[in-house]
Amino acid sequence: MNLTTLAFNIIVVLILALVFFLMLSLIVFQFYNFDLGDAWAFSGSIFSGMTTLAAAFIASNVYNQWLDQKKLEALSANAKEKISEIPDLSVELLRFSSAVQDLVLKKNIYKDTQNPMLQIHITEFSAKIYEYKFIGIAMNFDMSFREIKDLMLLSDLKLYEALSKNMKSYVELIFNEKVLDIYNIPNNNIDERLKDLYTETKDNLSNFYRKLMDYKNFNYKNK
Repeated sequence: MNLTTLAFNIIVVLILALVFFLMLSLIVFQFYNFDLGDAWAFSGSIFSGMTTLAAAFIASNVYNQWLDQKKLEALSANAKEKISEIPDLSVELLRFSSAVQDLVLKKNIYKDTQNPMLQIHITEFSAKIYEYKFIGIAMNFDMSFREIKDLMLLSDLKLYEALSKNMKSYVELIFNEKVLDIYNIPNNNIDERLKDLYTETKDNLSNFYRKLMDYKNFNYKNK
């Protein structure tokens, strides 16, 4: 509810309350044998209680709107800060995904050829991939983006959660399924899984980036 709508509602409530006050005074005066002064006093006490409740409701709405506005301002500021990290994340995702798929291909070739020179190359290549920045990004994704997650609109959280799930899948592949381990023999569907995970992560990262841009530019509804 924006301030214009709130102001309109307040005016309507006050008019209705005034009409109620006058009608109640008239009813008390005519049907309960109150004199006019007592009728006004009786109705006034009820009217006073109603206005107190109305004032409390209005104050609560104004405070909640102020709180929401501050949250959205913080969300916009945080989005501006995090947007700069997304292009680098996208590049590192592509670099890591390509390298892992290449490693899996080399391990499959080695499985068939048992070429010792290829084994040395695989060992060196695997060690190099472990140094890629993306591994640290995936491991620390939730911590790095925790503040913006806490500020995001509830309707948009699914975008963050989908991307977070992708990062956890990469961590699972690296450290539990040991896809980078030189002695780990790739199963038949690992290459397809890697391709699908990369495509899904790329799409989710793009959606998340667009939402951060919306936040940065205040291009969303104040809910």
